[in-house]
Amino acid sequence: MKTLHDWYMRASLVGINAFYAVVPPLTFMGGPSKVMVDFEDIWLMFRLGKLDVQLVSVWCLITENEHTVVMGPDHGLFVGKTEAEIAKIRVREQDRQEVAVATYIGNAFLQYQDRRIICAPYMFKAYKFYKFKGGWYDLKKDRKPLHVPTNFKCHKQLLGSMHSGYYVCEFLKENGRYTNNPSKVYKCDPTSRRLQNKELMNICEDFSRFIMEEIIHFDGKYFDPESELARPQYRDLVDIARLELNHEDY
Repeated sequence: MKTLHDWYMRASLVGINAFYAVVPPLTFMGGPSKVMVDFEDIWLMFRLGKLDVQLVSVWCLITENEHTVVMGPDHGLFVGKTEAEIAKIRVREQDRQEVAVATYIGNAFLQYQDRRIICAPYMFKAYKFYKFKGGWYDLKKDRKPLHVPTNFKCHKQLLGSMHSGYYVCEFLKENGRYTNNPSKVYKCDPTSRRLQNKELMNICEDFSRFIMEEIIHFDGKYFDPESELARPQYRDLVDIARLELNHEDY
């Protein structure tokens, strides 16, 4: 954490106040995109304040290998296939993965259909699965726009804290690929142990290491070659191996 802290303090001296992470295609079910992380987000994380959606997105990149199915040109399904056939296979496999996720969410709907609200990623395929399996729904309900409630309290976090983002990160880290078994639904236990301060700090350590090695470093997997940091005058900020940081710089 100290390395990232010293880095952003030094970067602030030359007018840098944010950095970008390049998001590969289909990582978040879409085309290539970028995640911007403001230095204020880092400042809050260092003080165990709230983790905004940008940092949670970065955590998803940390666990990308566990949650993303990658089909490169050497994949076994592509052997001996034409480009047109490969394109069809990709579409078929993506549909299969979406069905697996929809099945998982649909099963969650079924298990908790007695609740007034179910807080889950909403997919119409999941809702169709839920109804197909006999889940209750209001036959008289008209097709009004879906209302999405926000600001739900995390059932584990201490009253008055803003640690829900850390629990999201811990859940992703501990549970891995939840779609491996779409019929198994994660159950929230309100009596389960809360994250201790050391565990919260470990999450911050993982963030700091990943950001420095994979986002800030010019050779990192998610480094943005079009960002301000890619300019020649900032080379010393992105060449981590040669970077010397100390408090005397600021």
